[in-house]
Amino acid sequence: MLPFALASADALPPRPDGGGADAERWPEPSPEAEPTAPSGEAEPVPGAADLPDENLPDAAGLPDATPFRDPAPEPPAIPPPGPDDLPPPQAPPEPAKRPLVQRLVLALLLIAAAGLIGYMLSRPSQTTETLGVLARSVEAAGTLRLAVNTDLPAEAQQFVRDEFGWRVGVPTFSTATLRGVALARAAPSVEVPVFLYTDGTSRDVAVFAYSYALLDQVPDRLTLARDDYAELDLGAPVVRRTGRTDVLLWRDRDDIYVAVTDLPPSALRDGLSVER
Repeated sequence: MLPFALASADALPPRPDGGGADAERWPEPSPEAEPTAPSGEAEPVPGAADLPDENLPDAAGLPDATPFRDPAPEPPAIPPPGPDDLPPPQAPPEPAKRPLVQRLVLALLLIAAAGLIGYMLSRPSQTTETLGVLARSVEAAGTLRLAVNTDLPAEAQQFVRDEFGWRVGVPTFSTATLRGVALARAAPSVEVPVFLYTDGTSRDVAVFAYSYALLDQVPDRLTLARDDYAELDLGAPVVRRTGRTDVLLWRDRDDIYVAVTDLPPSALRDGLSVER
């Protein structure tokens, strides 16, 4: 027995064209017929490849197919650099070091210049306006005090020898008499003997004794003009003026004498001698 019964003709649904039950069955679709698109799906649109060549529009008439792009944004404006943005200032390059020979030469030149300046400052004055020995003698003449009271040249000479270790000649005048020896500070740390005289009328004479050796030892404190050295070499006493005072200058052997007096210096030259 068959597993199912065949359906009767009355059970078939009616044909769409209104055929009855006696009509033949629906014909099978022809293989040549195009299949219909399923319901709910859009029919495909023919593309350019499906169109005949003569129906394709000209490429010049088509719109540009390049996709639209936004213009590139402009770069942001860069503000000018401020003080904090500037690079730190660079230190100037260090000067090249001098070679050792150049530094030695420069040091020697500096030493020579210093020595020349010291020599120029310590050399004896060349003008009579800066006679150190004469000016100091005039200045010290008003502050003298007797260290020994004597009218004997031999005693005065012995006193100087004891105080200074210096055997000096004692001047004598025909118009003035010896009355003693004083000590004078002629310069810082420099003392010299001074022979004091009087003419009997309260006019005094002070004779300062120096020596060539003493002046050579303290050229920075006691100076004598070169012109005066030349006059001393002649051996005759000369009158020199320092400030407002006239003095008598002469030498005997290695001793140099400066006489400061109220008397006319020329009056002392007559009868002048040195006792040794």
